[in-house]
Amino acid sequence: MKLAAIVTTSLLVTAAAADELPPELAAVFDRMPSVDPTEWAYTQTVDDGESVTVRRFDPSSNRTWRLVSVDGRRPTDDELATHAEWVRDQNDGDYLGENDFAGLAVAGSWSLTGEQDERRRYRFKPDVSDDDFLADHADRLGGELTLDTERQTVASFRLFNEKPFRARVVAKISKFDLAIDMQKVAAGTFFPSRVTTRIEGSALFRRLDSTVVTTYSDFSRRAPDAAANAEFVAD
Repeated sequence: MKLAAIVTTSLLVTAAAADELPPELAAVFDRMPSVDPTEWAYTQTVDDGESVTVRRFDPSSNRTWRLVSVDGRRPTDDELATHAEWVRDQNDGDYLGENDFAGLAVAGSWSLTGEQDERRRYRFKPDVSDDDFLADHADRLGGELTLDTERQTVASFRLFNEKPFRARVVAKISKFDLAIDMQKVAAGTFFPSRVTTRIEGSALFRRLDSTVVTTYSDFSRRAPDAAANAEFVAD
């Protein structure tokens, strides 16, 4: 899921402790616990470069996921049908709110690489052991996490390829970049604000060039009893 390049005025090269999380990161991660997303209503906007899809998630509504618009207009019947299929896919539990920052990295791989103003950068080796696809290319991936040192929060993090790799034999991926920016929506509550996924490469003699930007906004807390009974229901 891009981050602007940070011009480093003071380069720090400090190895993280071999067997533990650097204390600074441990303290920040403790301040940003996992959140149950079914206790919150929010708007999701997906821009894939060809169309813009806006959805609203509301656990207190009979229509938990509602397709608001496509390219600024009311959705068609076909788009509503596609949306219903998308909603069914959400039942695998793959939604925002985990905030498992420590779990991003292989143990002992954190290293402080630089800072500028109120931003401090750490590099890490991504732990993708639970991802069937990326696990096959773990040796070609890198990660970067940026701290907001003034607010003592995670500002953003990235997973990216350091070397090209092949996907399902037929596709060669020359660039893979997943960037996630974080936001505070309430005291002790943090969600992604923007997820940008960039893929470049080739497949079956065709060029791949895709950028998908997903933003999350308009958060509001819902009653716990309504959240407990929330189901993924399509509009």
